[in-house]
Amino acid sequence: MSDATACGTSRMESPVIGTDSAVLKYERSYELKFLLADSLADEILKLARLCLAPDPHADKTLGDGYHVNSLYFDTAGFDVYHRLGSFGRRKFRLRRYGSEPRVFLERKSKSRGFVRKRRTAVPETALSVLAGESVEQTWPGLWFQRRLVTRKLAPKTQVSYDRLARVGMTPEGAIRLTVDRRVCCGAAAGLIMPGLADGTAILTGQSIVEFKFRVAMPALFKGLIRDFSLAPSSVSKYRLSVEACGLNGSLTPGTPEQACAEAISTVGPARAPAPADCG
Repeated sequence: MSDATACGTSRMESPVIGTDSAVLKYERSYELKFLLADSLADEILKLARLCLAPDPHADKTLGDGYHVNSLYFDTAGFDVYHRLGSFGRRKFRLRRYGSEPRVFLERKSKSRGFVRKRRTAVPETALSVLAGESVEQTWPGLWFQRRLVTRKLAPKTQVSYDRLARVGMTPEGAIRLTVDRRVCCGAAAGLIMPGLADGTAILTGQSIVEFKFRVAMPALFKGLIRDFSLAPSSVSKYRLSVEACGLNGSLTPGTPEQACAEAISTVGPARAPAPADCG
C-alpha cells in the first residue's frame, strides 16, 4: 500500500483532511478503546499520521505527543473500583498535561460507549482548597469539591503515561485518535501530583488506542477496525492501578483487569506479558 492511497478508498474508504479547526477537547463523544501490541499500534499510528493532523496542543519537543498525569479518587470501600451503582459510571480525577502549572478537575461519565466530561482548570497551587471544609462560593472548582464531599471521595492512585494524538475533520464531524503507552502508577500521596519516575509499570509492550467521534463512526475508523480486525476493550487504567498498588485484594474473575493482574503477580509488573485483552 502506498502513502498516497493510505487515506483513500483502497484502505480507508474516504480521505480525511487534518485541520487545526477540529474540536480537540470533547465534552460529549463516543469513545472506543483497543488494547494492542505496540507494533500493531505503531501501524495504526503510521496511517493516522498520513490522514490526520497532530494535536496543536501537543508538546512540540515530542512531535504529536504529550505527557498525562492523573490523580484518581475513590471511596474508602473502593466503590468506583468495584463499579457499584453510580460509582461505576463516573470517575472523578485531577489531570495535568506535561509540566503545565494548571490542573483540570474532571468528572468523566460513561454509558454505553457515550462519554460526557465536565472539567475546570485551576492553578495547581489551589488544589489544597479541595481539602477545605469551607470553599468560596465563587471558586470555579466548587462543583468538584462538593461532589468529593458528597460522595466521600479521596485520592487513591496516580497514573501517568505518554499520549500521541491526531485530530481531523470528516464528513461525520470532528474526530480524534490517541495512542497511550508507557503507563505507570503509584499510590496517591494526597492532593499532589509528583512525577512517577519510580512508578510501577502496568502495561509493557502494549498500547491503548482510542477512537473518539461525536455522532456516527467515521469511515476512517470503520476501515481501521475492519482491516486490522480490532476488537474493543473495556480496559481501565484506574482499576489496573489499584491492583498494581495492592490497594484492593480482588478483581472480578474473567475481566481484562483480572487477567492482567495474574500476569503481573506471576512475573512482576515491569516484565509481565500482557494478554490480548489485558490493559
